[in-house]
Amino acid sequence: MKIIKTKCPAKINLYLKVGNLRKDGLHNIRSRFQLVDLYDELIIKKTKCNFLIKSNLNKKNFLQDNILRVAHYHLTQETGESLRCEVSLEKNIPIGAGLGGGSSNAASFLVATNKLFKLGLSIGKLNKIAAKIGADIPFFMYGKNAYVYGFGNHLAKTKNYRHKLLIIYPNLHLSTAMMFNEFDNANILKGDHKNDFMYIFEKNYSEVYSFFNEANDKYGFEFLLSGTGSCFFTPWVHNKSAKLFLEKIPKKWRFFLVEPLQYSPIL
Repeated sequence: MKIIKTKCPAKINLYLKVGNLRKDGLHNIRSRFQLVDLYDELIIKKTKCNFLIKSNLNKKNFLQDNILRVAHYHLTQETGESLRCEVSLEKNIPIGAGLGGGSSNAASFLVATNKLFKLGLSIGKLNKIAAKIGADIPFFMYGKNAYVYGFGNHLAKTKNYRHKLLIIYPNLHLSTAMMFNEFDNANILKGDHKNDFMYIFEKNYSEVYSFFNEANDKYGFEFLLSGTGSCFFTPWVHNKSAKLFLEKIPKKWRFFLVEPLQYSPIL
């Protein structure tokens, strides 16, 4: 086998609570992650070149700083193999949106590359590598909906969410590190929102927040923030009122009607 193709699903946080700051500089969290059928597509092909990334998102910074480079580095360090390959990444999941696209890419890359090069790494070993790269990657390696604890490394299986969802991306790229830093420096009272980062979002992006707050009041939606943002989501029922709301979404924003997934294609 010289080539392998796979899909990388997005996730939403049905709730997200931030706990104490750990000695390693990461935060403990409590959350419930739900997979949805919004995908990036990944193709890995054996080549003679060392490592190359191509993408429809052809931006220099994105290609140079891509998490797949980090995943490739840790795999080569673990195995001692050069792992020469070309990676083609079709990005559909918005970046900096709280949907876990980069983490999903890294998880799929680890699993697919292990299979393509017949590395023979166990799921336990892959999870140890994943934990070095990013907090959400162990969840995507797990491949099932889960309650998530610790810094994202402790998982417990949960039931599948049953409602179709509307996800709206308000054209904001938010850094997870920046949002946690804002959280640490903010004097906020936690408990009113299902997602603790809603306070930071409301403070820094009041105009966008007001749009979703008004949608809650006027159209009866319950919009929630996913991850550290910037995407919001709500259960979706197609009716006249909902159709009118779709017409109110600003033209520069993106929206997706998605179904919940029970399992990831990674399994």
